[in-house]
Amino acid sequence: MDTAKFCIKHKVSTLLAVIMILIFGAVFSTQLQMSLLPDMEAPMAVVICYYNGATPSDMEELVTRPLETAVMSVPGVEGVESTSSDSTSQLQVTYVDGTDVDIAAT
Repeated sequence: MDTAKFCIKHKVSTLLAVIMILIFGAVFSTQLQMSLLPDMEAPMAVVICYYNGATPSDMEELVTRPLETAVMSVPGVEGVESTSSDSTSQLQVTYVDGTDVDIAAT
């Protein structure tokens, strides 16, 4: 018998089967172990600065470049990526693996 015909003919059985699959899926998905996935904690910090009324070029010259220079002098910093836009400067600081981000960000 065709699957579609069976489902149409036995509506209650089909509905119960779908509900059971959803319940079992929800229960077992919450109990799955993630032993095959490693911890993916990247040692990073984000610095966001605001300067009202500044153009992107002003933000880069007055805020972003001095911050980049200061952050790169901190021990344990691997790299800095920055973005300057209207009134906002954003720096993404990447630390060497094994660095305690809470202490390094301070």
